[in-house]
Amino acid sequence: MGAGDGLGGCHACIKYLMFAFNFIFWLIGCALVGVGIWVMVDDSFKELMGSTEFAYLQYGGITLIVIGGIIMVVGFFGCCGAIRESQCLLVMFFISMMLIFMVLTAAGVVCLIQAEPVIEKAIEAFEDQLATYKENERNELVDLVQQVFKCCGGKLGVLDYTAQGMLTPPPTCYPANSDGIPVPFLEGCPSAVPAKLKEHTTIAAGVCLGAAGVILIGMIFSMMLCCAIRDQE
Repeated sequence: MGAGDGLGGCHACIKYLMFAFNFIFWLIGCALVGVGIWVMVDDSFKELMGSTEFAYLQYGGITLIVIGGIIMVVGFFGCCGAIRESQCLLVMFFISMMLIFMVLTAAGVVCLIQAEPVIEKAIEAFEDQLATYKENERNELVDLVQQVFKCCGGKLGVLDYTAQGMLTPPPTCYPANSDGIPVPFLEGCPSAVPAKLKEHTTIAAGVCLGAAGVILIGMIFSMMLCCAIRDQE
């Protein structure tokens, strides 16, 4: 049977599974772009990106957007390779998928392994700045962290400011509620910050590793389809 006769039977099934996979693959690319944009525009983190201690958030968001965009393009060409039964396109697709698989796996592992050390360094920087906080000299990093993460002070909370001889904690510890009444944050920043950042890094790691798992399936499908086309020729 020649190449022009097309694939039949189970081989045709693989072809359409490959097409369906690439559509899902394209959706995953959209999801990664969405997560990246979310990290970049989320009010809780957008303000932090201007701080050196939290600059990695911006890099992570940009990386997800770039990888997601590439996945969307590769998924499109994978669909073309499946429909046209092109070995060349399928091999190129496989190589691209393998590279993306390696990058996503590494990114997911880094998110899980390096998140805690990075957060610890950020907290250390916060506590260093907190130790030098003076009543009449506001500290941009401390105020920003307290405002974004809705926390106050260090491990002792508002008592950290009392211990430093301050009569009143900074205004960022006492935001006004809907009735205009100041309500203090009770939780200290060393416990509030890690909880929220870990939640976000866990989501990012889950998306990366989940996408890598789906990509592995796509690599298997592409090689099966490529072999089927070669056999038919």
